[in-house]
Parts: sequence; structure tokens; C-alpha cells
Amino acid sequence: MKKMVTFLLIIYHVSSVCCFLDDILQPLAHVFEYGDNYGDQTFVQSGKISLFEKKFKIPISVPTCSEITYVRVEVNNVANSPNIQYLEPTQTVEITYGPLQYSRSSYNVIAKTAPKKYCKETQSRVHQKRCLSSNNI
Repeated sequence: MKKMVTFLLIIYHVSSVCCFLDDILQPLAHVFEYGDNYGDQTFVQSGKISLFEKKFKIPISVPTCSEITYVRVEVNNVANSPNIQYLEPTQTVEITYGPLQYSRSSYNVIAKTAPKKYCKETQSRVHQKRCLSSNNI
């Protein structure tokens, strides 16, 4: 019983130290922003990057007839600063580390979108609504 209590106390102290370190190191995240911060948040993805991954790609999927207005990428890595790019033509975020940069990372990607002004699908929906409402008269 005494060993179990001692073991639980050790785990409690270790987890307290880890939480404390996470709180301290969180502000050291690298944040990259692209575009103007408006629109609806339509894409969120979080994940981890392994120790030996040098290039990591995150494709951003958005609803039909929407265009990306804003992308925010947050990379948590205390040891290294990655190169972050948003490739607009492919709607992909690319996180790249240098040849001698070896450390684990975590990332958060948020994208906001706005409706496209001239989209065939949007126009056809409006046309369908008009036809339905005129048939109900």
C-alpha cells in the first residue's frame, strides 16, 4: 500500500511538472498567417510531425463555391524553427525543416473561407429556389 501511494505521488509530481513546462513553452510556438482574417472557419486540422520528417504537407479542403481568405498555421517546436508556406494554387500548407533539424513537432492549421461571388452552383441553387417559389404561387 505504501509503495502504491509513493508511486501515485511521483506520477502526480511528474505530470504537474509536464503541465507546467507545457504552459511555459506554449508561447514559443511559431505562428504563420496568410490572407485577411475574415470569413467562416471551415477547416481545422491538428497533428504531429515525426522526428525524421523534413517536409510535411497538409491539403486544405474547402466547401464547393468557397475560396480561402485566411490560413493560420501554428507549429509547436521548441528546438527548431520550420519554414512554413501556404501554396495557394494547390491549397496546401507545407512545413519544411532543414537538413540538420531533428525534433518532433505538433501543428494546428485553421482556414477561413468566403463564398465565391460568381459560382455556377450558387447561381443554380438560386434559380432552383426561384422556380420552386414561383410554382407554389
